[in-house]
Amino acid sequence: MPKHFIYPIYTGLLALLTFALVPRKEIRRLAIYGILFGGVLDVLALLLFSSILHMVDYINFKYFGAFGIPLFPPIAWTAYFIMFFYIFPQNKPWKYIFPVITASFSTYFGYVLQALGIYRWYYSPVLLFLIFLPWQAGAAWFYLRSLEGKAEKQGVRKHYFTVPAPAMKKKHRRQVRLVKPKKL
Repeated sequence: MPKHFIYPIYTGLLALLTFALVPRKEIRRLAIYGILFGGVLDVLALLLFSSILHMVDYINFKYFGAFGIPLFPPIAWTAYFIMFFYIFPQNKPWKYIFPVITASFSTYFGYVLQALGIYRWYYSPVLLFLIFLPWQAGAAWFYLRSLEGKAEKQGVRKHYFTVPAPAMKKKHRRQVRLVKPKKL
């Protein structure tokens, strides 16, 4: 199999995993965050680290890219961040540990892609981890601040978070109940 087919395969697998794990309603809600932190930031990071700093190269994308930018990695990052935000923990110690774990996973996955011959990283894995960590921690911070802003608009105190309640008879009305986070 030609190496350039790995791009649509792993992107398709991530998209299938996203559709299998995340409900459609949540996909619609989280899509803007996924596009912003996945697709847009991946293209900006690719331009910065590939074209300007020459630290990384996507290779063997043949027909699946233009102007040195592959088509499928931003789509894959979008699916990844939709899953990231969907399973993001709300409890205090885990919401700090989760970005570290996912940055480690992203570093590992980057080296899997390098072993497959579609990605080339020229420096230490620690540096790659230090790139992924602020990316994912910043995405988590923005997402949590966004949720707090929505909670304040609804008149909810900050130490509570909102959980969708079962649907009411009128479909256009949304009921939210308060849930106090569990302390460990």
